Amino acid sequence: MKFWKICGGVTILLLGMLPMPSFAEEEGFFKKTSIDVKLTYASKYLSKGYDLWENAPAFQPDIFIDLGATGLYAGVWSSYSLENNCKDPYGDKCADWDEHDYYAGYYNSMLDSSRFKTNYDISYTYYHFFRLGTADINELFLSVNHPEFLPRLGPSRPVPYWGLYYDWPAHGAGKEAWYLKAGVNYDIPIGENKITPSVEIGWDDGGGTFDTGHGWSYWRTALAGSFSWHGLRFEPSLYYQWSMKDSAPDNLLEDEFWFKMTVAFNVKPF
Repeated sequence: MKFWKICGGVTILLLGMLPMPSFAEEEGFFKKTSIDVKLTYASKYLSKGYDLWENAPAFQPDIFIDLGATGLYAGVWSSYSLENNCKDPYGDKCADWDEHDYYAGYYNSMLDSSRFKTNYDISYTYYHFFRLGTADINELFLSVNHPEFLPRLGPSRPVPYWGLYYDWPAHGAGKEAWYLKAGVNYDIPIGENKITPSVEIGWDDGGGTFDTGHGWSYWRTALAGSFSWHGLRFEPSLYYQWSMKDSAPDNLLEDEFWFKMTVAFNVKPF
């Protein structure tokens, strides 16, 4: 019940920020609605720089509904351990931390005609660890990028971005936590497809589940691709991360290499 009250409050808040489409715009509104389905295999499950499952792989499906005419969206992201004998850094079975995450948000841009154009995304996520019962987490997230700020290099511009997370326990037990990430990515077009190298740094205050002391936590480099074929999108990605926290256990935050493979498709319901 508490979860649904929170979701309802966030939805009302977001709707209140938006001009709703008029009746004359209704047909265009529905035509812009889309559903994106992603099926991801991850060789490791890392969250905010932390290796949650001791190098075990995961299956991570996502259903994303975009009400494009308003900037509103909602979805469900899940993660399931693919290794039966896996244990997390605290000795619990990885499968105990399988999760269903319910999210909703709003995206838009401002200063569109200037070098300081800013794309922003504000979202709320409820992390539901359905096997544990009392470990659920609320999260607010602000994501920002600046697509016109840096000079063009070759076919495109490097795009700086940053994001701020605030987490708090859903059932009263546990600690609040803040996480910050910042980075730069660069799209290299290949016909209608692209590859995107990026670099990112992360910081957290040491709160929340991990309790590792505040400070810079990781440097990460990544190489991601997006390739279309017969209505499907294939999104392979490679990552390498350097740990920056001496206070974290070696098996929770360490130098890591992993990859993901995503198959995605889009549905237009109207």
